Amino acid sequence: MSNNNQMGQVVAGQASQYISIVPENGEQFVAGQKIIYNIEPEVGYIKKDSYLLFDVLNTSAQLNRVSFPHGVGAHALIDNVNIYSKETGVLLESLQNYGEWRIVEHQYLNDSLDQKALKEGVGKSAQSYLYNQGEDFPRSVINSAHEIENNVLSPVSTNLSAKYASTRFCIPLKTGLMGHFDNDPKLIPILNFGGLRIEIQLATNRLALQHLGARYNRTAYTAAQGAGNSRQEHVVPIGNDEGNNVGVGLRLGIDDGTQANNQGVFAAGANVFIRNPDNHGTNWKSLADCGLAVGNVVKLYKANTLEGTDRTFVADGGGGAASTRTVTAIAFVGGNTTINGHTGPDTIQVTLDGNLTGFTNGANDAHYLIVSSGTVSYKITKTEYRLLQIQPPPEMMNQMAQGINYEFTSYETFLDNIPTASMRHQIPVHSVASKALALFSSVYDSNLVDNINHQQYYYGLPPESSLVNNVVYFINNRLYPLRSYNPQAKEDKVLTLNELNKALQAIGKSPLSLGSADFGDLNGYSNKFLFSRELARQGFVFDLRNAEPEVRLQFSGVRNSVLRVNTFVFSKRIVQTSAQGVQVIY
Repeated sequence: MSNNNQMGQVVAGQASQYISIVPENGEQFVAGQKIIYNIEPEVGYIKKDSYLLFDVLNTSAQLNRVSFPHGVGAHALIDNVNIYSKETGVLLESLQNYGEWRIVEHQYLNDSLDQKALKEGVGKSAQSYLYNQGEDFPRSVINSAHEIENNVLSPVSTNLSAKYASTRFCIPLKTGLMGHFDNDPKLIPILNFGGLRIEIQLATNRLALQHLGARYNRTAYTAAQGAGNSRQEHVVPIGNDEGNNVGVGLRLGIDDGTQANNQGVFAAGANVFIRNPDNHGTNWKSLADCGLAVGNVVKLYKANTLEGTDRTFVADGGGGAASTRTVTAIAFVGGNTTINGHTGPDTIQVTLDGNLTGFTNGANDAHYLIVSSGTVSYKITKTEYRLLQIQPPPEMMNQMAQGINYEFTSYETFLDNIPTASMRHQIPVHSVASKALALFSSVYDSNLVDNINHQQYYYGLPPESSLVNNVVYFINNRLYPLRSYNPQAKEDKVLTLNELNKALQAIGKSPLSLGSADFGDLNGYSNKFLFSRELARQGFVFDLRNAEPEVRLQFSGVRNSVLRVNTFVFSKRIVQTSAQGVQVIY
């Protein structure tokens, strides 16, 4: 019976060619559907250099400007992957939360994403969060509309008219069976598996797509200092019609430099004027910075305070948003401009298809224009799976025909919810893997899973936000490590990252980046936060079948919403093939 080592010996120097497999169940696909590829046994043997090729079109009804979630790219289109033996129907591999694990790899296992930006649609930034110097809490990273890398799905003309067209992407299908998690160049024996049936479940619109944000430059100053020279670039979301508004959007009005006049001044007619969402001297560099497109449907909201991350959007009488309108034109007003008696720096003028009505203007009110966020969508066409087919020598094929033990690395996913008031919580991991390697867990807010501005499904919550202040693993009636640790950045961040490094090494991956090292970013986790545990090292494995593993967490306080925890269990598996059929040994 052949094994992986024998199969790996024949890869180099063998004749190979690319062949294309098209879906069996259609020519175009939308969110929530399956794409099914059937690979016949006659294909024989392929290399892991195979890849998916497809076109993606932004079909958002209101011409919303979207990108793929930054750091994830076109992989966000895939929710889960199931791979079966075509002849026997045996499930060989099932990968849930496919896109979530992709951002872990993109952030931690790459020092540059330039090539992934070109081929796989990964945006300008890979980080989940950034920190200003002196800040204790992070700002979420949002794809900026002015960056070319973020605009591939939503290009616009010079006057911001939408020019959306299909864009082609090329991504490897990163599954264990296809050799992704292993470092050796072994063959994938399609013939021995009895062919493959690959079912790709597409992600929802709101998990696959992210709103582009508006970029502005802020001149930071204090009342005592006056206008200073400190210039900072900021990106804010323009779509936050989520019921979880925290004072973001495009601020209407003109800032004259005095706090007393910083209420949202705006024309009641069809023209409105956009200023920054802060109260400091701000310049829009160009029209492209605002993140809007002609045809966007927008709403007007009033904020209950001028400043602070705790402000919420309200309407007179509690009615929510007023005046839903469509953008008909956008123009850049340069220089210091006086509008409605207020003078301010470079301004964006937005023309709407009707008057904005519904709000009074109080001394502490601020008004925001927000893009309606519930209508994003995509369509996939011209998809194919390109396989790099290879022909082993006849003697090797004869040997493999007797049966093989095909070993590969993969993961299974376990989900758990943590109630808001729970101060201690035990997460059971019901894995029966006999060749386990490592555990990884992520935490996120259940209310913000698919927030169109910053999906926490991908980016997670840092421990300062989730209030996790104690982590320890209980496996086989023992605690790991012996001393529990506080993962918060100003406590045991070094220990937490060391645990993550060891766990990644256990699955054969060496981290190339542990996050941004720029100034204030060291105050927290800029990459997706994970708590992790290696189970074995140096080629060994750990049997979880009777170990009853648990992740034990403690919290410093109650939360505003239920937390979700996704735990990835990595292990070795064997597909055993013989004359009697195909079976998977976990």
